[in-house]
This record gives sequence, C-alpha cells and structure tokens, in this order.
Amino acid sequence: MESTFTSFDGTRIFYRYRGDLESKKAFIIVHGLLEHSGRYTEVMERIYSWGLPVFVPDLRGHGASEGTRGDIESFSNYLLDLKGLFDLLLTSGCREFYLMGHSMGGLIVARFIQEYQEFIKQTKTVILSSPFFGWKNLSPLRFNLVRLLSLISPKFYLTNVVNPDYLSHSREVADSYRKDPLIQNRITVRLAVEIDRNMRLLKENLGGLFPPVLLLASGRDYLVNTEEAIDIFNRLNSPVKRYHIFPESYHEIFNEEDAKETAYEIIKKWLEEIKSL
Repeated sequence: MESTFTSFDGTRIFYRYRGDLESKKAFIIVHGLLEHSGRYTEVMERIYSWGLPVFVPDLRGHGASEGTRGDIESFSNYLLDLKGLFDLLLTSGCREFYLMGHSMGGLIVARFIQEYQEFIKQTKTVILSSPFFGWKNLSPLRFNLVRLLSLISPKFYLTNVVNPDYLSHSREVADSYRKDPLIQNRITVRLAVEIDRNMRLLKENLGGLFPPVLLLASGRDYLVNTEEAIDIFNRLNSPVKRYHIFPESYHEIFNEEDAKETAYEIIKKWLEEIKSL
C-alpha cells in the first residue's frame, strides 16, 4: 500500500506500508542514499509476516517524494521528515517504534535519535544495516576540494557516486539498479558536505541515550567504512547492544543470497530479546 504525508515545509513525502495505519506498533525502515522504498518490498513482507506493520518512506529528493534529486539544503530536513512520520503514526495511535536504517538511512536514524531524545521511550530498538558513518577510501585532500566546490557552486553534481557492482554479489541487483528510473546516480557537493558534517556531529555527540541497538555490518563493504561503524557502535550509550558481521557480504546484506536469511533470523531473535526490556 502507498500513501503520502506533508512534511514541515510543505514537501510531500511518499511512503509504502504493510499493515494497519492505526496499529500500536510500527517498524520504520529508512533507506539509503539515491535509492527508494521500492527496493525494500521483500524486507517489508518478511517483517510484516512477523506481525509488525512496516512503513518505508522515500527520502525527500528520492523515489516518489518531492524534492530536488540528489540534493538537500540541510541534513536536518531528513530528520524532520522522519519526525513527521513519527508524529503521523503517534496521532494514529502508535505507541511502539522499531527503527531500522540502511547505509545513509543508518546515519539519519542515529542522528534522529540524538536530536529527538523525546522519542527514546517509544523507540524499542534501532537496527543499523551497513550504516554510512564514515567515508570509504576518500582522502581528506579530495574532500577539501568538495568543500571548496560547495562554497562556490553548492548545486554542482558529483556523478556515478555508487558503483552498483559493489551493492551485492548479484548481477541482477546491479542491473536492476542501473535500469531503475527512480535512481539518479549523482549528488550535489552540498549534499556530500551535509553528510560529512552529520558524520562528525554523530561522533561528537555520543553521550546521549540510545535505545537497544543491533548492528549488521558487511565484511566486504566497498561503499561505506565498516570500521567506523563498529567504532561508533561500541561508543553508543545503549543499555543493550549486539552486532553481527557478514564476512563475505557486500554493502546490501539483504540482497546477498548467502546472508539475507541469517540476517532475518538475527533480527527476528533480536526483536524477541528486546521484548522483555
């Protein structure tokens, strides 16, 4: 099922969902950079089969949501959009949230918890899938050039940002990504700088409370820095933390045939574990 809501600045945010909009529980998935909710239909169905309503919004500037493709004025807009979905579901009667973020979605989720501590009690868990907490193979010199460009021409686009061959070992996944009309493989230098700024904000503000955290990390991730993700995970102020590394997986664990079933089982067991907390 599909719907939209109006965010804080009038931007229409599209979302897919499975289940009752008026349920007391909601499992929210925040997707990664450049992709959209349509790539999560299998994950949605699996989680819904466990009895949890699932909601997956398209980030602004992504998928079917409004906004300039591959650009953002401020990273905080992503957080405010997520808050808008929380507020919508709270108004509908939701009282328990299960929050999952993949790649840049992981950064959005982590920063959201930092900025909106009032949602801590209602958020039963945060699940991080290959979170984008650090750049992979990007030299400081090169990024300084990106920063300089953002001052001169903030809407200058960097192209071919994601190599689809490193999403998973599946050729079908790579081909589908390349042909997807909703994916434009480019971002502005302004968005790149905003991502970097929020990575730093995340690292500098790890003292706040966090819900129970589950980290699923890829052992052969060529798109994000797994070491940074593990380091930040270890420093999160959470009462319960678990992590699992998939040694042979590329970035998208749920698109790896030899890993995704294990990932689903880990999440299912984790959800059972946190029930008693």
